[in-house]
Amino acid sequence: MNRIVIDVSSLLREVGREESYRKKIELSALVKNSDTIDFSGPVEVDLRLTNTGSGIFVKGKVKGELRLNCSRCLCDFDMPAEIELQELYAEEEPEEERFRIVGETIDIGPAVDEAFMLEVPIAPLCDAACRGICPVCGGNLNFEECEHEVQKYDDRLKVLEKWLKEHGGR
Repeated sequence: MNRIVIDVSSLLREVGREESYRKKIELSALVKNSDTIDFSGPVEVDLRLTNTGSGIFVKGKVKGELRLNCSRCLCDFDMPAEIELQELYAEEEPEEERFRIVGETIDIGPAVDEAFMLEVPIAPLCDAACRGICPVCGGNLNFEECEHEVQKYDDRLKVLEKWLKEHGGR
């Protein structure tokens, strides 16, 4: 889990006070199920922090590129991602402990990690037209043509194929 700790001591002194937080940050890899998701470079954090009287409201965008693995051709590719953050960090015990003001700091890392994880598609594709890999030789069909004949039906249907041949296709 990434930690992005922000000092909010000056914000806590005055209700209604606002500050901006802009930074480029290197984040460590995320783990989703058994997959590791790396970032291609630093992420850009652009946030507005406001003391609402009941806590620190964090609103803004975080942009970065995720290094993913294509579900068809198995090649790595970079996917741009831009997430919107809107979280309230409270001094008293909120429902989820990760959105707390601890001392005079907040940690937006868990919120950023969660938002980026939600951006990852279930079956990532390097391109909508990705042709995948040849099921016979394993070659990447995006870069090479294979002349292998691929069985287009299920072996369990051989009985039906035999029956159709015996009965003239009807």
